[in-house]
Amino acid sequence: MSERRFTIFDDDDEEKAHKNPKEITVEMLNKQQKHYMKLLRDYSQEIEFIDKLMRDCRAERRKFFGEELPEISRRLSAEHIDERAKAEWLHRLSAAMQASFDASDRLTAAFGIDKAEEFRAKLESKMKGI
Repeated sequence: MSERRFTIFDDDDEEKAHKNPKEITVEMLNKQQKHYMKLLRDYSQEIEFIDKLMRDCRAERRKFFGEELPEISRRLSAEHIDERAKAEWLHRLSAAMQASFDASDRLTAAFGIDKAEEFRAKLESKMKGI
């Protein structure tokens, strides 16, 4: 029975997993790095866009729960709205906004995953020739 050792550098692809690491040259590593950096440059706008979406969503959530919801509560109190009605209304508003923020998070994550998969596929296709 042959013993197979695994390392953190093993690949899921059986053919690649059995490849002798001594066959990898500095030239090959340089080519891989060159292709990787080019793809990063090519995808920089998408990466920045996803980052901005995520930051904006977090900032909007922080602002709503940290500033806007307390202000709405203060205004309802100033208008002498019944405390139970106010509490119920604020609870429903909070739940609706949380659901909206969660939906935005899911859409942003799905978009990010799609772009990451696209990036990975292009990187793989470039690396096949090396």
